[in-house]
Amino acid sequence: MVQENDHRWERLLVTIENFVLARVKEKPPIYVMEDLHLADSMTLRVASRLAAMPRTQSFLFVGTYRPSQGLDEFLVGLDHDFEIRNLGLRETRDSIRGFFSETGVDERLAIQLWERTRGNARQLSELLHFLRNRGLLMVRSGIVRGDELSDTLLAQLAPPAMEKQALARLDEIGPDDRRMLHMAAAIGSTVPCRVLRQLDPSTWSTHGRAAMTNLIDEGILVSEFANTPSYRFRDDQVRIVAYSTIPLHRKRMLHGKIADIIERLNPGDHDHRAPTLALHRERAGQTALAMHWYARATQRSASLMLDAETVEYVSDWNALAATLELGQEPPICEQSRMAVLRFVATARHFGAEDALEQARHIAATFREEMTLHEKAVCDLWHGAALMAVGQKNSARARFSRAYECDTYSSVRCDAALRLARCMMDNSSVASQWIGRAAALVRKPDSHWADRVQLARACQAVAEGHLDEARILNSKVRDKAMRAGRVRLAAIATSNLADCDLRSGDVEDARRGFAEANIMSRSLGTRTDQAIDALNRGVSEFYVGNTVVAHEHLKRSAATAKSVGCKSVSTEARIYLGIILAIEGEIDEGEEVCLATREDAQGDESLEFLLDLNLLHIAMLRVDKNGTDDLLRRCQRAPRDKLSPLLRDRLSQLRSLARPVLRA
Repeated sequence: MVQENDHRWERLLVTIENFVLARVKEKPPIYVMEDLHLADSMTLRVASRLAAMPRTQSFLFVGTYRPSQGLDEFLVGLDHDFEIRNLGLRETRDSIRGFFSETGVDERLAIQLWERTRGNARQLSELLHFLRNRGLLMVRSGIVRGDELSDTLLAQLAPPAMEKQALARLDEIGPDDRRMLHMAAAIGSTVPCRVLRQLDPSTWSTHGRAAMTNLIDEGILVSEFANTPSYRFRDDQVRIVAYSTIPLHRKRMLHGKIADIIERLNPGDHDHRAPTLALHRERAGQTALAMHWYARATQRSASLMLDAETVEYVSDWNALAATLELGQEPPICEQSRMAVLRFVATARHFGAEDALEQARHIAATFREEMTLHEKAVCDLWHGAALMAVGQKNSARARFSRAYECDTYSSVRCDAALRLARCMMDNSSVASQWIGRAAALVRKPDSHWADRVQLARACQAVAEGHLDEARILNSKVRDKAMRAGRVRLAAIATSNLADCDLRSGDVEDARRGFAEANIMSRSLGTRTDQAIDALNRGVSEFYVGNTVVAHEHLKRSAATAKSVGCKSVSTEARIYLGIILAIEGEIDEGEEVCLATREDAQGDESLEFLLDLNLLHIAMLRVDKNGTDDLLRRCQRAPRDKLSPLLRDRLSQLRSLARPVLRA
């Protein structure tokens, strides 16, 4: 349960990226990743890192996807995004010609197939395979023709729905082929040969090889030899339809045997295959075994900080638990552990509101049964969610409780650093908490030591010692890069850019934030993504690139809102408001700024920033009274608490306000 920062997946991503960069230097490669809307979170991280690679070398990276949640960060790194629509009549004709490698297509045939498929490219490909294999399409003098294919016959052979087309294809195969097809469909989209052979050894020895050859000839399966010899369904729709025709009792028998075979063939790799084993046990109706494997899958995904998978596996575990008879429920300690793992994953990656709801449920249902460590972990992440929604005092109480009641140094160190962040407006108290965190660091070269130094750098910034902060952040960046801790190095790089921004070196800040964004791509949480986009947008605003700034700030506001990060969302919207006003949408810009008043209340820096931007808007309106009132309000802010950047901006606006005040 200890929430150590596991950097294995981070090192994996960096290793893959370095390998690709080395290949790019040798020769221009082409990388293709298909169906990214179905990808797990680690694959999406790899895709996002590849999409963000520097464009200094020649390479082509292609990703195919359908619109889906979770792809935002990947899409940001693309140079071009093409929407592939259904084929028109001309594209249908070209596809038929390409399929047969011929020069022409009979016009009547092209119209028939286009009307039947309505331009669906996959459906057209399936239909062409189906008709060619039955001798209903032929080539004469370089022209693809279907002289015997009447509309009535086409309707009978190839119904409009893809499911019915798949059923029509399955009706054509023999009983031995169908038996092997059913076994393959139960295994999955990819069918390892060694699993298929052991699923029914007698059938395989007598009819198996011939049946698989027939299925390949029919265009239903293809052979693969990437890792181990296997088969793959050329079209998953056919697999789904074939699976649906298996009787329920046989499905359960097949899935139980498949799970047995996978466990037997991979004795030392069960954790890696836990999700697959859980799915087969569930479909076999073996609820207890399925819950066991979902729990194993949850533990592994949580240890690797694969939050989306963790939430999914716990949901599957809960769904199975709900089907158990009264008195057969899992032990309360196991229910508690699964709830905590889901809560941590939600708090870390998905959103404060959902996390707070789960925290209340855990406190009401499991608190008395939890270990001290589980309570501390919950308090730590409950505090993080409270901080995100602006409830700083409640967050402090949770962090303090986590620090006091746990015995694990990592949780106590994390809690102390979060308390220091809460207390940055009180330097002496912040120093005490940073000191307590430092005392818990066991190894001077660990990532916890780096995090303590980052906290000291943040305190130096809060006290106005920007050069001291630069030195600390530079040391952390260099040390983290040598150790392969890229996310920490990116944070330090971003902090250095923040120092430049605060001191008014806006061009250096812009370059620094851009570098940090590339370094941190796919390595942080969605809250981290919102902060990165905010920093990039603010730096672009101060160098005058309002169009680019608008794009980054809009993304920051949307991401921060989705995860409930109140302060980031508020700051992004304040800057969006002034950008809209500068671009000529004064009324809309003012409305966006005013809508943040309540969220900014209680945060002196955000309140000042809001007043400063409203002052700018009043000047754009040539509103004498509004300009005078807001200028007086801004000038009452203590100058020693303002960064050089904001002091300079206030000074510039004060000078520009004189003509308005004299009007």
